[in-house]
Amino acid sequence: MFLERTFHLHHSYLLLHQPEERSFRRVRFAEKVVVLHFSFTKQVLKTSTKLTLCALVLASGACIKVQNRGGFDTQLAHGESQLLANGHSQALVTFQDIAKNTKDPATRARALVGQAKCHIELSQYSKAQDLLYSARKLHSQGALNFSIVRSLGEVHFQQKEYQIAQRHLREVLNKTQGLERDMVLARLVICSQSNRDYQTAKSYQDAIKNPHHEEIMKLKVLHNRNVVSTKVATWKSKPKPKAQQQKITKPVQPNPITGAWAGQIEPRKNWNASYTRRNVTRMGTPDRITVHHTGSDLFWGTSYWGAASQIKKIQTYHQKNKGWADIGYHYIIDRAGRVWEGRPLRYQGAHAGGPQENRRNIGVVLLGNFTRQRPSEQQVYTLFRFLNTLTQQYRIPPHRVLTHSEVKDTTCPGPLISRMLRNYRNRGMASLNAIPTPAHSPSHHDHDHPHNH
Repeated sequence: MFLERTFHLHHSYLLLHQPEERSFRRVRFAEKVVVLHFSFTKQVLKTSTKLTLCALVLASGACIKVQNRGGFDTQLAHGESQLLANGHSQALVTFQDIAKNTKDPATRARALVGQAKCHIELSQYSKAQDLLYSARKLHSQGALNFSIVRSLGEVHFQQKEYQIAQRHLREVLNKTQGLERDMVLARLVICSQSNRDYQTAKSYQDAIKNPHHEEIMKLKVLHNRNVVSTKVATWKSKPKPKAQQQKITKPVQPNPITGAWAGQIEPRKNWNASYTRRNVTRMGTPDRITVHHTGSDLFWGTSYWGAASQIKKIQTYHQKNKGWADIGYHYIIDRAGRVWEGRPLRYQGAHAGGPQENRRNIGVVLLGNFTRQRPSEQQVYTLFRFLNTLTQQYRIPPHRVLTHSEVKDTTCPGPLISRMLRNYRNRGMASLNAIPTPAHSPSHHDHDHPHNH
């Protein structure tokens, strides 16, 4: 009996003496064993009493240490919540306090990674890089190592250190899924293209499951903007021969005399347009305009990147499914009232019907299905002022501005736009006075309508 109890007591002492075994459950078990055997051992042997007291003190200290670590876990979770809520400065203070007060290497490493993520969001990449490498020296195992490597890939990517970024991103690729995996693949496409490895870039690009997601589109456009000055290869898988490249025409600018529409036209590169194919016809001087809606599914988005992604989807459908040379329309108006350049105006469109209907015909489309939803005030406001600009610039008479339903048997662009366009033809500029000015002007930072999620 004595030997059995002594064995349990020594086991409890050894259990507590090894730091890696100090889980909260095991510490509590050891503490219970020590207390149960305390009265027995102190009566049998004096040395056993000392051993018991030593184990009991160790048990209590270990419990306090585990409980303190649990407190830091709560603070770390709070810091992560602040970071997700875009409270980058508050989260940074939280993580700094944890790193300052903890003595546990793993907890300190997690706090340093949290600080690094805050600096990444604040575009302070050098600070983030130093913190991540410090965290890696302290602790680099399991989920924390994944977070460190993923963040290092992002830091080096943002600093245009593409070879180093590629190494880190490859390391975490097979541990990601869904949109996160697509974002890693999109970064690897850019890294490979920047290193002139176009075959690898194409394999990564083909592996992206949702290439038209808003975040992917944003990354593509921002990269293509950055490479203009650095002359690095853009998102395209391979540069096309010069004979096949199509020069993009300058967008139509508003007529400064009328002042009817004072907006700007978003160029094709801002929605990552593909090249215009060769099966296209030159249009000549436009002499009429046809107004459309995109129809099909409802579209409520008002964000810049949401509109860009939707336009790119339309172009992809027109080129791949219909075999057209480009997106069918020359101009697109989104729900925030922005005008986007579609098919270059020097080429005949594919929007009104056959070649005869499209001849010298400018196609203007509004994003949405206006047999099932109403156009936004911003769309209506921009549409008629933009039409007025086009008609004056190309000397197109109002009776040559038609809806698609007046050219072909269709319900496009819906009853409301059709009625307003008839008023425009009958009353000209006077009809614009009845259209209220929208409450705000569109910007890159407008958010999506909640129904579009």
